[in-house]
Amino acid sequence: MLKRKKDKFSVLLMEIAKNLDETAEYFVNYKVTNQTTLKEFADTLKEYETKGDNYVHTMIKELNKAFITPIEREDILQLTNSLDDVLDGIEHFSAMMEIFSITSSDEHIDKFSGYIRECAKEILLTIELLAENRLNEIQPHAIK
Repeated sequence: MLKRKKDKFSVLLMEIAKNLDETAEYFVNYKVTNQTTLKEFADTLKEYETKGDNYVHTMIKELNKAFITPIEREDILQLTNSLDDVLDGIEHFSAMMEIFSITSSDEHIDKFSGYIRECAKEILLTIELLAENRLNEIQPHAIK
């Protein structure tokens, strides 16, 4: 059987979701212990956020060039911006940690970080299902 080529919007959404997933993985697993590691933590998350912004700009350029899109143009843009907002929030949190010199976490931060990680996994899975046009399987993951 012939495999259908994925459209560029699905590919870009997958790249955005993968970047978000990698960011969340780093966010949860990197352990800040002092000012040096805090700076490295914040700088690395800023790099992930910048990479995400580049994906958003690419998506906007592609949407502006496209005559026909696989789903509504506005839906693709809203999904892209929502994914970018999550990434911005993670980066903002790390910036606040750096500003206030927070070099350790407590159980509440660890628990919240775990939720962010789980959400990022669900987002990636949902975007994969969307890219594969398996729309009837998306709802349970979107609810999570």
